[in-house]
Amino acid sequence: MPDDNRTPVTKADFEIGIKGFRDIIDALRDNLRDYIDERTRDMQTELLRGFRTYQESMSIKMAKLSADVGNIDTATDRRLSLVEERLAELERRIAQKGF
Repeated sequence: MPDDNRTPVTKADFEIGIKGFRDIIDALRDNLRDYIDERTRDMQTELLRGFRTYQESMSIKMAKLSADVGNIDTATDRRLSLVEERLAELERRIAQKGF
C-alpha cells in the first residue's frame, strides 16, 4: 500500500485492505462467540448450583413437614383410640346397670 496519502489507491490495494478487514472481523466474531459460550456455561453452572441449594433446602423442609404430619396422624390415632376405649367402658357400664 502506498505510504503517501495523496497517492491513489489501486483496486489491488483496496482488495488487500478489505481482506484484512474481513480477517479482523472474523477473528473478532470468533473471539466474541468463544466469550459468549464460556459465559453461558458459567451461567448454567451457577444456575444449577442455585437450584441444587434450593432443592436441598426444600428437601429438608419437606422432610420436616412429613414428620410433623406423621406426628399429627400418630397423635390423632392415639386420641381416637382413647376415645374409643372410654366409649367402650361407658357402654359396658350402661349394659351392667341395665339402662
